[in-house]
Amino acid sequence: MSGVLTYSARSDVKFEGDSFSVGADSVSCLLTTDDLKSSYGAPKKGQCTIVERINTEWDVKDLVDIELVKKALSRKSTVTKIAKSNSVSEILEHLGLKEIALVADYNELQAQTFVKGHILNGSLGGPGDNCNLIPMTSSANSSYRHGCEAKLIKLLELAKKAENACKKSNLKRELRVKVKFTARCSGARKPWWGSPTNEFKTMLGKLPAKLIVSYYVEEYFLRDKPNVRVGKSKLDPAEKKHFAKVEGSSLRKQTFEL
Repeated sequence: MSGVLTYSARSDVKFEGDSFSVGADSVSCLLTTDDLKSSYGAPKKGQCTIVERINTEWDVKDLVDIELVKKALSRKSTVTKIAKSNSVSEILEHLGLKEIALVADYNELQAQTFVKGHILNGSLGGPGDNCNLIPMTSSANSSYRHGCEAKLIKLLELAKKAENACKKSNLKRELRVKVKFTARCSGARKPWWGSPTNEFKTMLGKLPAKLIVSYYVEEYFLRDKPNVRVGKSKLDPAEKKHFAKVEGSSLRKQTFEL
């Protein structure tokens, strides 16, 4: 991308004794129409690793320790504890079958397909690294792609047309556009099924629930002198007319579910 991508990282999440990266918490950068030629490609392996963990398949046979179950059943207190239990997960824990409850949670979790989603679109130079990735469902990723990313690309395409029109109009100067893009995570994801284990509630609570995004024309600059900035208030009527559609395509604030 034309400018530096600034980001803050989200804290790693602990899950079943291991640590996993969750990606970015916020991202901001300045874009120009030159970024329409950029590409960073797909999310990289080893980045936003909680998604890789969520998508792991489990075999119940590998999680059952028969000796632990026998030991639990040999204790008279086990029956008493089971009688006082308020949930299936508690009963399984008393029987030494806590991992079975986790598998049940995995089945619920994997009813959704999770992906490593770009915050800034890869075709605009958004990297496939932790600094620009977040965990989201595939349906949320599709909604974000059509509701935000495609519209941001459209704004830059309109800006490119306006810049070219400005260049051909024999105005006293040729202007180009700088677009400010910002996005920040919000909220905490919650289980959508009944009686989840604390392990899963804690893990999901570390994942963002929403992404709040904005993008707009921050300023203009001279084509032949890129370091010379031109504020919006300094545009003359002809210049404002050229860039009116670009200004009108700004997104001041929109929230996307993840």
